[in-house]
Amino acid sequence: MTRKNKYKTLLINTLSLTISLFYSPLAFSQIFDDYQNPPSVKWREIQTPEFQVIFPAEFENQAQRLTYVLESVLTKVSKSIGKKPRKISIILQNRDVVSNGFVQLGPRRSEFSTTPPQQMDYQDWLNSLAVHELRHVVQFDKISGYLKAPLFEQLALAIFGITLPPWFYEGDAVGIETTLSTAGRGRLPSWELPFRTNTLSGKKYSYQKDFLGSLRHITPGYYQLGYFMTTKMRRDYGENFLEDLMTRIAKNPIRPYNFSSSLKTLTGYNTESWHKKTVEELDSL
Repeated sequence: MTRKNKYKTLLINTLSLTISLFYSPLAFSQIFDDYQNPPSVKWREIQTPEFQVIFPAEFENQAQRLTYVLESVLTKVSKSIGKKPRKISIILQNRDVVSNGFVQLGPRRSEFSTTPPQQMDYQDWLNSLAVHELRHVVQFDKISGYLKAPLFEQLALAIFGITLPPWFYEGDAVGIETTLSTAGRGRLPSWELPFRTNTLSGKKYSYQKDFLGSLRHITPGYYQLGYFMTTKMRRDYGENFLEDLMTRIAKNPIRPYNFSSSLKTLTGYNTESWHKKTVEELDSL
């Protein structure tokens, strides 16, 4: 074989290997969390009209119960935003030690870490995750429902992150988990302790400091801040106020300062003045 033919053969083999990597069925399989799940895990699924629940085989009893909870709370979680979410995959992770849950786009899914935390409200951990994370699913679909574009999920994720401040979507989800249960973090005195202490001590920090935190002083997290600010919105302007606010935001996602502008249009207060109004009310209470 001549040197030219050798190079030609090597090039063909290299291209074939590269193509096989991209088009092999194995290349398109997903390992949901490769640093925690060994390849020996046997995954199963439960399919309903609204959910695909994916779980390790040994977690089937809990997965069956969680699926029932998800189906039973879906309408209640969606009602105040006025948006029924599209079907979504829920992945249950039972091999980690971090208690958490999240909703993500690109690909669209939610993952529940099933290990309960040591400090939480007095309800079943999976029930709490079902309500809280499902509210995030509704929020995502509400904001992205008007988008029609290539790279839809990536674009929707970017607009969601730019448009809504974390205190809003996390505070709203905490409010829903509290409203739709007999527990929820909104009922825990220890959870609101930093905010209450600052308010009663006369330490009224700026919106930016309460939201972004401080290395010098103890400030509420954006979960606590958002819980009180969004709860006041619903109390002052009615249960459907958040639907009106998010509808205005979603219809013009590229509007500058979209959230603060929409809030001011509907209430007369921008984000900073609404923070001030909320703290003043908490102080009087």
